Amino acid sequence: MTIVIIVNDFPSLSETFISNKVKFLALRGHQLHVICRDKNSLLFDELFRDIKSVSVHPFKKKKILSFLLTHPFLLLGSLKGKSIWLQTLFSQFRIYSINKFKPHIVHFEFSGIGTDYLNHLHLIEGKKVVSCRGSAEKVKLLVYNERKQKFKTLLQLIDAVHCVSADMRQTIAPYCNDIQKVFINFPSIDPSYFKRDRSKKKTSFKMILSVGRMTFQKGYILGLLAIKQLKQTGIDFRWIIAGSGPKYEEILITVHQLDLHKEVILLGPLPREEIKKLMEEADVFFLPSVYEGIANVVLEAMSMELPVVATKSGGMEEVIENGVDGFLAEIADYRLLADHINTLLKDETLCTNMGAKSRKKIIDQFNIERQITKFEEVYTQLLNAQFLQSA
Repeated sequence: MTIVIIVNDFPSLSETFISNKVKFLALRGHQLHVICRDKNSLLFDELFRDIKSVSVHPFKKKKILSFLLTHPFLLLGSLKGKSIWLQTLFSQFRIYSINKFKPHIVHFEFSGIGTDYLNHLHLIEGKKVVSCRGSAEKVKLLVYNERKQKFKTLLQLIDAVHCVSADMRQTIAPYCNDIQKVFINFPSIDPSYFKRDRSKKKTSFKMILSVGRMTFQKGYILGLLAIKQLKQTGIDFRWIIAGSGPKYEEILITVHQLDLHKEVILLGPLPREEIKKLMEEADVFFLPSVYEGIANVVLEAMSMELPVVATKSGGMEEVIENGVDGFLAEIADYRLLADHINTLLKDETLCTNMGAKSRKKIIDQFNIERQITKFEEVYTQLLNAQFLQSA
């Protein structure tokens, strides 16, 4: 089938779950067209060098100009006023950019993107699917009243709604008039890539690793309180944070205010190969998030047999069984988070056992092949329903 994926940037280091989805759908024999604002050409060549059934189409000014030249009737719209005309032109160009592929499925990978197309969904060919993943649903619906109404309308008009967890399904349920169109498909990773190399040398100190953008969502300030608590145990450790974002200055200042400049190392954003190397060296993966859908990076860490300490944020309780394949604590309980990390750093056997159970869970429940099969099933059901309606 022909599938159009609509995202902001592609491929993106912070959204590898979308790159993986596109890659593995293509390997199943489907034709993928990605519509986006910006294309990372270097990363695309690295990830999709040998896959010919994936194409990326960023919105560029020269493409809009070419579209205008082939649709001269739109020039008449300039008489209505420049602002309105430009908005109409861009909307028409976006619809054209999608429909020219005659898609069977159009998947908006974030609900915020879906609402941006709200007034033109009826003009887009194919069955429409939207994903609900985290921030847009957990925070923005609480903050912006206009967003609530747009989101509710979107769920009425869309053909299927993808949620990354049961918790996310419960979050959006009040906005959805037909819960039957909602399906859960967990985030997943490729365990053949995220596989620990036991020959890698460990560091001389204990390493705690976190990976993610420096935003309120990721709870790094809460994490620093836990690390301050852990420092009092006398263990020689480092908390390595890979990522950047709007909270960088606040986090850096808090590090120095809490006298943690030796224990906390901020590395900035890193490519996935470097992240994988850090996971091989680390002893514990730490996710102090305030809210989540399901954190893909936790799935990667678990696949690397790295024990995880996380908060009970969003769908994380659907991934980690507390005390079995990881440790969980309430969101505000930084003391318990510190205790969990301390327990793991002092017990190498426990780390090994938890790591092995974590990888088994990923292989059994969160592997990419299973996720792609679910997407194929839903897409096929939508197309079969369309065929029956037109017969």
